[in-house]
Amino acid sequence: FVLKKKLDNGTNQKLKKMGNTFLDDIERLYNYLVQLKKLPNTAQYEDERTAATLKLLQYLNSSGKNELYNRYIHHLAIMHQTLSNHIEAAICFKSHADRLGWSDKILKEEPLVGLSSSSEWKRHVNLCELSHKHFMLGEAWEMGVNVCQELAKAYQDEIFDLKALSSILEKQSHLWKLIGNQDRVFHSSYLVRFYGTFNEPKKHGDN
Repeated sequence: FVLKKKLDNGTNQKLKKMGNTFLDDIERLYNYLVQLKKLPNTAQYEDERTAATLKLLQYLNSSGKNELYNRYIHHLAIMHQTLSNHIEAAICFKSHADRLGWSDKILKEEPLVGLSSSSEWKRHVNLCELSHKHFMLGEAWEMGVNVCQELAKAYQDEIFDLKALSSILEKQSHLWKLIGNQDRVFHSSYLVRFYGTFNEPKKHGDN
């Protein structure tokens, strides 16, 4: 607040505009982080934590904070993994992977989300493998096939690892067999809304 007051009292309009934009940005980031941190890390608050994380991710993406975005999309993946939400975890791991390339650039360690320092392509592969694993567990085999196809192309055109290429093609073949031979039950979900005015007991589901 002291810095903002000094900026407002300054005469350099360009500096004032840049400074206020920076402070507003920091304040927005702080508010999103506080909203997330104050929610208990339990299954009971899963929906609230997911919603708060998605709001934070939307802000980080729109403001170009790629490093923080990757950290918190991985955080969301781990949260879903812990709660055995396999498909949601797989999608988050894949979203993180999609933001990486196949270069030898060394990415720094992210201890808060359990990521060790590694080359960009190795982290990309590891995230795709995590995504594939959870699509398998969630029986979203078609999405697992897509991950296998992406890895196969990378092993062939970017990484040049024929042994890994052979292995991922075997996994892809296994998925196609599952799709062709195994029955799955897809659970239906329904959105129920109530319209009108209700007295307090009815509003809370009491008789």
